[in-house]
Amino acid sequence: QTYGLSSSSVTITSPSDAKQEDRPLLQGRIGQFRWKQNWETVEISAPIPSGLSKIHIDVHIWRQKLCVLKCGEMWIARDLYAPISTDDSTWYITNDERNSSVSNLVIMLEKSDPAEWASLSLDATSVQDKSDRT
Repeated sequence: QTYGLSSSSVTITSPSDAKQEDRPLLQGRIGQFRWKQNWETVEISAPIPSGLSKIHIDVHIWRQKLCVLKCGEMWIARDLYAPISTDDSTWYITNDERNSSVSNLVIMLEKSDPAEWASLSLDATSVQDKSDRT
């Protein structure tokens, strides 16, 4: 496990590197939010209580920042590790298959450049981003 990587000690690896596609990529968790990635996308998810719907959630996706409000209050705000394509990124709410009283917020971010992210946030140290390999 790796905790709190600083941007100065991170090497971005591209899928063109030999045998990179065969190994698992980093994933992690920040509070209730879990994130995982492949070379092209980052998926972020968090449970939302029953009774909340899309009208209670406000997601703002910028080129290198993500903000999510729940019932008008800040839920998460992060500077992303690397730029994303805002036109190809989206979010939705889905039902939890294991618990029908819980739904999940899912945010799909399309990476601008295919590469492995060392964390969800640019400054993992300050946001307590816990990352590990799958």
